[in-house]
Amino acid sequence: MAFNLDKMNLITKKLMLPVLFFCLPFLAVAQTTTKNEEVNEESGTVKKTKILLIPWEPRMYNCNSGISRAIATETSQKFDQIQESLRKGMVSQTKKAFGNAYTVLSLIDDTAKMKGDLYYAYTRTTMSYTPVTFPLNPTKADSAKLKQQAGVKNGQIAVQSDDVEKFMNTIVLSPDLLGYFKKKYNVDYILFFNEIDIENDFGLDPYNLQGKVEFNRNVNLHWTIFNVVDGKRVAMGKSNGKFLSSVNTPKAIVEGAFKNISKSVFDKFALGIIPKK
Repeated sequence: MAFNLDKMNLITKKLMLPVLFFCLPFLAVAQTTTKNEEVNEESGTVKKTKILLIPWEPRMYNCNSGISRAIATETSQKFDQIQESLRKGMVSQTKKAFGNAYTVLSLIDDTAKMKGDLYYAYTRTTMSYTPVTFPLNPTKADSAKLKQQAGVKNGQIAVQSDDVEKFMNTIVLSPDLLGYFKKKYNVDYILFFNEIDIENDFGLDPYNLQGKVEFNRNVNLHWTIFNVVDGKRVAMGKSNGKFLSSVNTPKAIVEGAFKNISKSVFDKFALGIIPKK
């Protein structure tokens, strides 16, 4: 029997068409999935990278008393109201900075349901004043070296003599903490806002002896981000923002200085999970 090549090609094409149409949905998902997304093999749905944000404890809010008075005078808000407005504002700006590509939730999104988890996070962590250049995940040798630079000598506290910039870093005390939040909220990373400092910036005239009316105010946010899978830090540091002394409402501070700070946190996070070549 003669072999008809054209006929065989036609049969092959007909057989391939159903296979091609069957694969198209999966190809479409693969083409539109980015590095910060995963595909569920069973359902074919796309899962965005999820980040849990833990805001600073109220006691870690440090604001110059003069700034607090200025805000209270203009807004008629009490100290606790101002602090909470800024706390929620930083959360809001961070969600915007991470954009639609990530899912960000915080432990103050629903204070009634999340109050216990927030308390759990605070009691299972502690803070360490760390040089900004210190390794993300230090070895025992790194930690020993840091202890040599600061400790108790002859009954007195010895402080580092250099001018190394430092920030308030998160230390996880309980090995179950990250796993608990990963399981409950299905998150990939946890972002801790450790401390916030708001102070006047008078430059070379720290006591404002010149009596400046218009000057800058500094905001420093101390933060740490952990990968919940391996428990390692992926980014950490202190991010800075500024606003003018004439700006005395939480809304304006949030939409200005806090917006820039949140963008800085995101940039360092992105660099931490996808390093530059």
